[in-house]
Amino acid sequence: MDYPYRVDWAKNTRELFVELADRAARKGVRKEFLEAAKTVFHRLHTDPLIFGDPRFHLPDMDVEVRTGMVSLLFVEYGVNEKEKLVWVRDLVLMVE
Repeated sequence: MDYPYRVDWAKNTRELFVELADRAARKGVRKEFLEAAKTVFHRLHTDPLIFGDPRFHLPDMDVEVRTGMVSLLFVEYGVNEKEKLVWVRDLVLMVE
């Protein structure tokens, strides 16, 4: 499937996703986590500048850093609009 934006996952962010999925399963919220992740991934590929809230701009890189949340999944990411590129910086499972 072709998306307007390419999403780049750093190795540590990919590993973090797996850890969070395992944690969600242990907490009994695996289904909710996976549904939230699917929505977040879709939004990052299709409308990252509408999804979430702007936090700050990195002018040298022309990147807007944003945060967003769906259900129990929080994400911090950067968007370079000219390059149509999204970098996922951090993920947080909002479950104790």
